[in-house]
Amino acid sequence: MAIFQNVYGFTDSADVCKFGTFAIPLDVYAALYSGVTGVELDADGLLKIGERIYNLERHYNNLNGFREGSDCLPQRFLEEPGTGAASESVCELEEMLEEYYKLRGWEKGVVPEEKLRELSIIE
Repeated sequence: MAIFQNVYGFTDSADVCKFGTFAIPLDVYAALYSGVTGVELDADGLLKIGERIYNLERHYNNLNGFREGSDCLPQRFLEEPGTGAASESVCELEEMLEEYYKLRGWEKGVVPEEKLRELSIIE
């Protein structure tokens, strides 16, 4: 999920249709970016830009009160089993959030200053 968020962070800021992101490889977007800006960029660089954007958005949300406990789903998803292959289970949101926050380098849903420095968002 985080990789798609990073891709969309970049493509949204470039005003690219989301449907195109499924058809066009990241290295093509990177080449287009390089051609327009004159700044050499590869697919990894594109993902880093998207990661910076996504973390900056989250940091802004943190500054405006979006913190631990703000990432939630309707109670129904947490209590009622799904359908089809998921008919025996409910969403294990707490475990999923813990894994996601760890992957992002966040502390209980908050982007720490260390992460902001790592991404050169702050000095």
